[in-house]
Amino acid sequence: MRGGDTELLLAEIAHDGPLATLSRELAEHEVDRLPRLFPDVDAALEWCEDQLLVELLHREPEPKFSRSKLDVFSGLNAEECHLVETIVRPLLFNKDDEGDQAKLFFVLARGSVSVQIRVPTQTGEKRRRLASLGPGLTFGEMALFGGGARSADVIADEKVICYGIAVEELKELTAAHPNIMVTILSNLTRDFSERLRHANQAIRALE
Repeated sequence: MRGGDTELLLAEIAHDGPLATLSRELAEHEVDRLPRLFPDVDAALEWCEDQLLVELLHREPEPKFSRSKLDVFSGLNAEECHLVETIVRPLLFNKDDEGDQAKLFFVLARGSVSVQIRVPTQTGEKRRRLASLGPGLTFGEMALFGGGARSADVIADEKVICYGIAVEELKELTAAHPNIMVTILSNLTRDFSERLRHANQAIRALE
């Protein structure tokens, strides 16, 4: 919405589809009017997000989340929090960096990242964004459940501060303090459930 008017966005119009003629006509006219044409859904979503960011620029910069305030550690007592602190590694990623350390799982403290998958195309492959994650959220959690290859790529949208936790060090720590692992896994399960609910809503909206 802008100035009370609704803007129509069109994405992924096939060259030989029913809207192909409209697509060509819009591409020939460089005017700022409805509708807007995008090559794919990701580009359309990114444009929408950029418009929201423009409107929010007057707000204070996003704060960094301290470890004590992160949901993944919610429920740990003071001693357990101190023990976890000893194995947490502060990490800095620049824009477009990829979190590819499969033996760590990450908690975002500042900034945002995009979760992307590689989608095959007729000419090769392209990336498709599945979600954006902000401060307080986690990624790379599958390392806690047996490791293996990442199921998706996580790319920094901007300069990002993360807390990285080595899975093997966490397992060694929780061998003597099992409640730490139980609490973290419980918090992650709750987070997974919430993400799945939002994903289902997004999928239904696209049907």
